[in-house]
Amino acid sequence: MAKGTGTIFINMDINGRESIARLDEVLYVPELHGNLLSVSRLVSRGNRVIFDNSGCTIKNNDGRIVALALKEKSLYHLMGTVQENNDSTYISRTTKNDITTWHQRLGHLGVEYIKQMATKGMVRNLEIDDKDEKMGTCVGCIHGKHQHVPFPPSRGERVKDILGIIHTDICSPMDNISLGGVKYFFTFIDDKSRKTFVYFLRTKDEVFDKFREFQSMVEKQTGKKIKIL
Repeated sequence: MAKGTGTIFINMDINGRESIARLDEVLYVPELHGNLLSVSRLVSRGNRVIFDNSGCTIKNNDGRIVALALKEKSLYHLMGTVQENNDSTYISRTTKNDITTWHQRLGHLGVEYIKQMATKGMVRNLEIDDKDEKMGTCVGCIHGKHQHVPFPPSRGERVKDILGIIHTDICSPMDNISLGGVKYFFTFIDDKSRKTFVYFLRTKDEVFDKFREFQSMVEKQTGKKIKIL
């Protein structure tokens, strides 16, 4: 490709699914020894770039992950290599992930269970180092296993019948939108049984429809009416 501008396609395997992102008007400078992506240019095109201590995630305006980068020393390296094809440049590489990455993806599942899943083909592109059976320190697991002071006994009494009181709450917009575009979740907890129902919402104007859906379901199943919400 001659010096000037062109189109970049990022072809990656993300969580077992192929993802392709397109970047137009990319400068081609043969004198550069490495490929650089401008964060400000990515953001100006409607993308969202999220950095943390381990790497970088690039999402499009629909909240879908289109590219990943790993932090190596002081730089964030895109998980790809450059290949030329006609008038466009393609970046393509199958992402390899270590046991720590899959531990986080699978809700902090134990290492041995993850290895069993890998042998059965249930996780893809997993790098297992038999010399290092122990995974690095997981901060999330440490906090999750901390002991807490018990809550004081409740002074009130629970209702005697199910649907007597339903506790409900809606979570404010999440910082990271799901792959399906979900920003909120809506919960209903029955005071008697403590059974919990969770509904996922794209926008807050779905709240009333989700409540009607929940109300219809529980009242038909139990033959009782919601008394207090």
